[in-house]
Amino acid sequence: MQKAKKVVKQKVYVGIADCHGIESFIPEEKANVGILQVRASANMQRHAVVFKVTCNEAEASQIEKILAHGERNDFVMALRKIKSWASDEYARLCGANGVKSPLVEVTNAKLWKNIPNHKLDPFN
Repeated sequence: MQKAKKVVKQKVYVGIADCHGIESFIPEEKANVGILQVRASANMQRHAVVFKVTCNEAEASQIEKILAHGERNDFVMALRKIKSWASDEYARLCGANGVKSPLVEVTNAKLWKNIPNHKLDPFN
C-alpha cells in the first residue's frame, strides 16, 4: 500500500529588500507591485529590490514570525532566510524530500547578491 503524498500548498509573497534586510513581506494578491517597484527605485541608495517568493505556509510563517519582532537584526535574518531558499543546497535538500522548494525572483539580481549589508547605506 502506497502512502498518500502530502500536498503542500504554495503561496506567492512579494516585498522590498535592501541593505538593511526585508522591508516588507506581503501576499501577492494584497500587494501593489507597481508601488513596490516605485518605492524600491526611490531608494536605490539602499540597494532596494523588489522580490517575489513562492513558498509554503510554514516557510511564510517563519518569515512573518521573524519580522514580528521588529528589530533591525530580524529584518536581516528574514532576508538571509529567503536568500537561503534560493540556494542550490536548499533546493537539493527539498527535492530529496519530495517537497517543491521555494522559488525566488528579484528585480535586480546584482543588488540582491550584495544585500544585506548595512555598510552599503550611505546614510548609515
